[in-house]
Amino acid sequence: MELIAGAACAREFPDLGTFLVTFAQNADGSGWSFSVQLPLRVTKQDIALGQDTYCVTTSAGPAVYGGIASWELTGDQVEISLEQQAAERLHLSDDHLLFRLPDSAAAAPEIAAGLIRILGTLT
Repeated sequence: MELIAGAACAREFPDLGTFLVTFAQNADGSGWSFSVQLPLRVTKQDIALGQDTYCVTTSAGPAVYGGIASWELTGDQVEISLEQQAAERLHLSDDHLLFRLPDSAAAAPEIAAGLIRILGTLT
């Protein structure tokens, strides 16, 4: 699956208790989107529920905790490979996602730093 992102960002939202990396179809953030979120605080309940890791969501609504097998940033492209079960739970027809970043890779350093913060270097 390929998305030419109209917007991409990596940002911390202290009031929401999350750090996220997101890719959106349109420059104003509308349309289809894909986000990877990391909680800023983890509770005992989060741990008990298995929600003490990153969460992957789409604008269609589904969410899954964990599920990213690998990621790579090359130039203005971010490739994310999902575990098959995660792709199914997110209702995606493909477990390989390719996001083309806006503005000729100007967002690439911010996105790379955000993905490293959330996922580490999985590749």
